[in-house]
Amino acid sequence: AYQCGSCGFGPVLHGGCSSLIAHHGEHRTGGVVSNACPSCGWFSPSLDSWKEWDGTIPETFLVEKMSKIRNGRSESGCKNKDGPKLLQSKADMILRIIYSFRKIFAGGGNNNPIRSWYNELASRLVEWDLRFSTQDEVDGLVQVLIAVAACDDDVLENNEDIEAAFAPPVVLAIVNEACARAARKKFRMAAKGDNGKAKDLAAKRVTKMLGVTQESAPFTTESLLESEPSLEFVKERCSGEYDIDPEVIGCEIEWAKKLASRWCVALEYIKALRKSLVKRGGGWERLEQDMETSLEDYDDVVHDLTVTPARTYLEACDIDEAHVDRTFVTIAAQAFLNNKGADRGVNLPDVRDGKTLRDIARDMRMRIYMERVGEKMTQWKNEGERMVFLKARVADIGQYAEMVSARQHVHGLTKEDFWGLWEAAVGDGHNSEKVRTFLETACNEFRLKYAAEGEVPCSKKGKKKGSRG
Repeated sequence: AYQCGSCGFGPVLHGGCSSLIAHHGEHRTGGVVSNACPSCGWFSPSLDSWKEWDGTIPETFLVEKMSKIRNGRSESGCKNKDGPKLLQSKADMILRIIYSFRKIFAGGGNNNPIRSWYNELASRLVEWDLRFSTQDEVDGLVQVLIAVAACDDDVLENNEDIEAAFAPPVVLAIVNEACARAARKKFRMAAKGDNGKAKDLAAKRVTKMLGVTQESAPFTTESLLESEPSLEFVKERCSGEYDIDPEVIGCEIEWAKKLASRWCVALEYIKALRKSLVKRGGGWERLEQDMETSLEDYDDVVHDLTVTPARTYLEACDIDEAHVDRTFVTIAAQAFLNNKGADRGVNLPDVRDGKTLRDIARDMRMRIYMERVGEKMTQWKNEGERMVFLKARVADIGQYAEMVSARQHVHGLTKEDFWGLWEAAVGDGHNSEKVRTFLETACNEFRLKYAAEGEVPCSKKGKKKGSRG
């Protein structure tokens, strides 16, 4: 197999002998011989112009072409007369890509690390070990397709194994991962590579998608002197209601549906291939031998690939038709918010569960709340010490003692509380009752440094956080 000298696409499989021009365009049973690149159309009559294929699988080509053909569309986008079936010539071409991949990594048997890795990846699908992110060393999702298509026969040796590998939880996990990878690319491009900005753009988009408003999010307490309740308390009382933006129906939902359809078509193709191998017997070893002789020897496999009924993406993912829009909004929202490999995992909530979208809506409101808390903290840093000082200055000794005892000792107070209370105390004189109250829980170092007779400062100038004066 070779790869294109122009776009790098591979594998390109040349028909006929080494004289490429002699057979290019030749009519044969089953179609016309084309020795041009199937991706960009580039052609050279000289074999020297074609590089040896490096084993890189063309993900976009493989998935998108399968989708177009399965939906009965030609390269130009026009309807094919064969309707929603894979054309035999295209089915054969995709089959030969998988064949070429197996041939490259056939050497070494189980001792070949690449072959072993792909077998292990295929085994994950059978066992429902749904780890397909870059964090799990799956650099491209096409590796999952190739793994289940090209794995050794003992990995998918019967129809029971095949059904397990293509069960709805597996297919849905792959669709979710495909959406997450597409979302990451989308927002990183919009943010010009800035990860922090990309994450912020994604969250803002989800907030708009779900109709989450500023007014519907929790507010902070009114006074800077009043502490915020626990996050658990706030979240328990935070609304999880959502109102899907009409724009989302024609935008994000269709985006997610399109990706789901493409990947489900590809998986259905591979499923048909594996079932055909089981039905005819002999596995890949027999198919490879037949492919090296003539098309007639394996036309039963090509026939199976073109006529085997395919599940719709709703059936393949077990999505309730009554909740299609909600489910795909959830798929899109989860993909937007968890698009990094480190964010993906088997513990992500089921996108088919209505609770998942409510939880996402709640999280978006909590995000707004946390922004408000951040603004309050900034204001507190700027004004907090002065406010504490004024309050403590007018407080009687009982009220002052209550303020000081907010923590087990004064060094557990915030910097603003610590210095505000101390300055209010020394304002009454270094022997005042407030000073003595403050020093009761102060450390010896602070007492010696700041409370020695005649050395009671009224400023924190030059001091760091009050925990050590």
